[in-house]
Amino acid sequence: MSGTACSGSGCPGQYEVINFNNLGDLNGYTIQTGDKLVVRQYDPSGLLAGAGFCFTDGSCQVSYAGVNDQDGYWAVEDGVVGSWHYRRINLSPMAGKVINNAYVDVHPNTSSGTWHMYFQDMALVSANGTVYPLLTRQNTVSMWAYGAGQTNLTYSPTISTATADVNNAAQTTYYYHGDQIGSSRIMTAGGGWPVWQGTFLPYGEEYNAQIGTNHYKFTGKERDDESGLDYFGARYYSNGLGRFITPDWAAKATAVPYADFADPQSLNLYTYVRNLPTSKMDADGHCTPDTPNCQSLPNNPVANLSTQVKQAINDSVKASDHKTASDQKGRSHEEGGSAWTKDGKQTIAPAQPGPYKDVKNQGAVTLDPNKAADPSKQKPGDVHADVQWHVHPSAKLTETTNSGAQSGGGTTAIGTVTTATTISTFDQPPSPVDIQNAAPAPTLNLVIGARDQTVYVFDGSGTTCKESLKDLNKGPKQ
Repeated sequence: MSGTACSGSGCPGQYEVINFNNLGDLNGYTIQTGDKLVVRQYDPSGLLAGAGFCFTDGSCQVSYAGVNDQDGYWAVEDGVVGSWHYRRINLSPMAGKVINNAYVDVHPNTSSGTWHMYFQDMALVSANGTVYPLLTRQNTVSMWAYGAGQTNLTYSPTISTATADVNNAAQTTYYYHGDQIGSSRIMTAGGGWPVWQGTFLPYGEEYNAQIGTNHYKFTGKERDDESGLDYFGARYYSNGLGRFITPDWAAKATAVPYADFADPQSLNLYTYVRNLPTSKMDADGHCTPDTPNCQSLPNNPVANLSTQVKQAINDSVKASDHKTASDQKGRSHEEGGSAWTKDGKQTIAPAQPGPYKDVKNQGAVTLDPNKAADPSKQKPGDVHADVQWHVHPSAKLTETTNSGAQSGGGTTAIGTVTTATTISTFDQPPSPVDIQNAAPAPTLNLVIGARDQTVYVFDGSGTTCKESLKDLNKGPKQ
């Protein structure tokens, strides 16, 4: 904002106030103890400028002398001149007041002449962490002004191109803070405070959208202002529909691109992350499987396993189907092993079978892959395993129960019979316990699903890739 101050002896009490027309959710907001008004401002010439609120009872912030920033300057009259001042103004003295409007103000004097004043990154940050933005580099802001002693008044939102601003990362850089799927939840300014906050419904619709310029929103993808669609790279996504607006496609023609035929959800070419939007994200618009195929990676971690190790892995898969002392029917215990190298010689050591685990009871099946069945092959404590693996068994239990029927006078059934079928199986990918107990690099950690015939590679951060046991036995694709 800028203007020309009145000069001479007939110009006492000069000021100019610029009010915001659009307060968003701040309209009618009651100030709480601990609330803060954050703003950065640049005063080139000692104008005594600041920012504040007026309230529904007719009072304004200027009436509260104790409302100061972190440096002790009064909210409406900052004392820093000639540099940007990042201000955090404590609103606690006005707790209980209901906001009617927000404003910025300047107090020129008779020697000010033509003056300029700059404000940016203005928001109320409530004591509970909620962010209410007011001025965050928008191209348009609805305002109105009143004052005394000023001429040539202008006030409009512009982005500074001054060298001092453009070259100052603290003034031009904003930081995104995402959630578990990468959606932007908070944006902070270079001064360190939040200036925007977003809340998204499961499929990406923005709930109660705030004032601001952020257009990287759901899962961090760019949102088009005109259409409201999110750009995922391969195609656009409608967060209102929860579906892509065009079918999935592949560079090489295929009947159902990127399908996992074991998962019917992947057969819908418009669906978003197989209808699991709160825990999954689509990286590029292709609905690719959550876990990549190891053979698609530049460095396939299982490509260099020796023939002997692969044979031992296959032997463990077969052994998990067999009976043991505790698993009387088979297919309900783990098998595994490890391979380790010392003095240039690799030892392959099948592990002792794990105990029986009832498939109906929750909890991980257990096995120590480094506890060798043959004591002579036990891995020394000072040696890291080259690879260690264990098999998640294939047991499947189907139970059918009838309920709701009552017998009356013999064999007559009274009421409705409800038939329920329950299928219990062991999870095939690495469990949270597996991931938590993963051996650190350079050991390669593997889980083999005996039922789905899949080899899973994992580390302490999760499953990194998978491939079929059949492909493992074939070796890497050329």
